[in-house]
Amino acid sequence: MALKEWIKGDNQTFSLMATKMMDKFEKYWKVIHGVMRVAALLDPRYKIELIEYYYGMLYGDESFFDVERLRKIARNLVNEYSVRMTTKNEGPLRPSSQD
Repeated sequence: MALKEWIKGDNQTFSLMATKMMDKFEKYWKVIHGVMRVAALLDPRYKIELIEYYYGMLYGDESFFDVERLRKIARNLVNEYSVRMTTKNEGPLRPSSQD
């Protein structure tokens, strides 16, 4: 990522500017990344591969844990949806008729 390179660079002006930009990005990212992860996961064009790719670029080895947490969130959402749809489709219990 270019910002990380500029932060480590020799030019003090660029390094300071890049550090401030990265701080702002991280502050924003903490707020929005959960929503964007789920949206990207649910989008059939991207799925989990896109998240794995970009998280690997952003966070390196640490990205594994975030991706696994996302997988867990997605599984829980699917399970919760499945349970709600099953319950909704079953409707109220009716006594069986005896002839």
